[in-house]
Amino acid sequence: MGKFSYVLVLILAVTAHAQTPQELVQQALQMQRAGDLAGAASGYRQFLQMHPEATAIHSNLGAALAGMGRFAEAISEYKIALRQSPALVEARMNLALCYYKMGKIDDGTIELERVHAGAPGNHQAALLLGDCYMRMDRESDVIHILEPEREKYPDDLAIAYLLGTALIRQKRVEEGQVLVDRILRNGDSAEAHLMLGTAKMGASDFAGARDEFAKAVALNPNLAEVHVLYAKALMLTGDSDLSEKEFMAELRADPYNFDATLQLGAMAKQ
Repeated sequence: MGKFSYVLVLILAVTAHAQTPQELVQQALQMQRAGDLAGAASGYRQFLQMHPEATAIHSNLGAALAGMGRFAEAISEYKIALRQSPALVEARMNLALCYYKMGKIDDGTIELERVHAGAPGNHQAALLLGDCYMRMDRESDVIHILEPEREKYPDDLAIAYLLGTALIRQKRVEEGQVLVDRILRNGDSAEAHLMLGTAKMGASDFAGARDEFAKAVALNPNLAEVHVLYAKALMLTGDSDLSEKEFMAELRADPYNFDATLQLGAMAKQ
């Protein structure tokens, strides 16, 4: 009898502290703002068990999961949100970012093209789409997407770097040099050395490219693609040991980098 009473009291206590769906969402939002992403994700999942039709909560759960690096799970939530509400630009943009961070550039590009088509004024989407095109060696598309952005944001160094590099690769060197000069006027920047190194690689000046990439790494080791480009230049100038270290550095910064993974695999096989 005593045991039954204990269980009854426990059930009553749990019932008394049961949260309403609204309370669950509010608590999850507070956790997310405070950085407790695991707690937020748990709260959102509890809510979605009761209301799976809640599009915004699927999107919020996706954001919490992405923040923990659980991109595959985040993608599933964003896809549910977009099936329920295809016009949800924020969810589509976040879906594209997940693909981008996983190194699934083709999938990310498709989603970014949809965002850009529906919201051509979205600067982040245009810039990221330009970067995806650059990674796919689609320089003419980089130019097409970013030339209008340069007119709107003339001081944006990221645009100057991507557009300048694309122009140089398309043999429009004088136009690209204008953008290189704009970066150089802002001081001795990693972006400038990365751009110059890319130009020298295109001209088969591998030693010059190696030196420019080395300067870029020294100034900003977190710059996207800097380690993998430096590593390629090192390979072409005969320094395979340092090249391997740079490919590893790229993977620490971007675990899904295809070039670094491929090259390290080839090195291991040799």
